[in-house]
Parts: sequence; structure tokens; C-alpha cells
Amino acid sequence: MPEILARAAAGFGATDLVVYLVDFGQTVLEAMPDRAAHAEAPGTEPLATTMAGRAYTTQQILTAERDSGARVWIPIVEGSDHTGVIALTIPALD
Repeated sequence: MPEILARAAAGFGATDLVVYLVDFGQTVLEAMPDRAAHAEAPGTEPLATTMAGRAYTTQQILTAERDSGARVWIPIVEGSDHTGVIALTIPALD
């Protein structure tokens, strides 16, 4: 799934896509391995102290400006279930 999303996101200039899914205890977000883009899977993201965790708990899209563009965290929702977060970098916010 991460590889498919990364190819779709590349169409609008997004890079460094990571899909995080919440663990059963709902304490951390676990990165899904992306064999195409990452030599090693990113680590876990605690819900309480990270931007990914904040996007998950608030169910709001969050952004942070960086030298390489803007990092964006987008909550994943299936019906009424909060499932995880997609993180990606875009060239600019507009």
C-alpha cells in the first residue's frame, strides 16, 4: 500500500510518504514498511509527543514548514474508526 500511495502522491510533487497505523493499545503509530522508498522502515511515533500522534488524536491535518518544503500529516479514517496517519512532504503549501 505505501508504494501505491507514494506513486499517486508523486503526481502532485509529494515525496517521503510514510503510512502509520495505530497499534491495538492506541499508544503508538507503527510505520508500514515501504520497500520502494525507504531502506529501513521509520520508527514508531508515540501518540503523545509527535506531530503524527497529534494529527491522529485531533483528527486534523497538520503541517510544518521545512527547508525541503512542507511536511504534512493526514489522519486516516475508515468509517468511524481512526486507523492511522499518512505523512508526506510537499514542495509548498498553497
